[in-house]
Amino acid sequence: MDSSSLSHTRWKCQYHIVFIPKYRRKALYGSVKEDIREILKTLCDYKKVEIIAGAVCVDHVHLSLSIVQHLPQGGNACGGAWSDTQATILNVAKNRRLRRSRNPRRAGR
Repeated sequence: MDSSSLSHTRWKCQYHIVFIPKYRRKALYGSVKEDIREILKTLCDYKKVEIIAGAVCVDHVHLSLSIVQHLPQGGNACGGAWSDTQATILNVAKNRRLRRSRNPRRAGR
């Protein structure tokens, strides 16, 4: 018997999740991209969710996830941590954009 079946039941619970920054800003590149990958891998390991496929593009993140049967299905499948993850990703991108935009010649004005 495989991990997605019981004596009278079989299941395949998969979710396609897309994170999009506000106004689809192109903020997910360089080291931010690597940070996002690490955050999502850590979160999925913590929640025991299998990442089937994923892509971090410049203006959005695609995830295809498979959950085990004992997790609740529906909007709470991955818990409240997904909204925290999205907030963390957007804050990292925002902080890097602010650091990059500061012009040292205009600092005294």
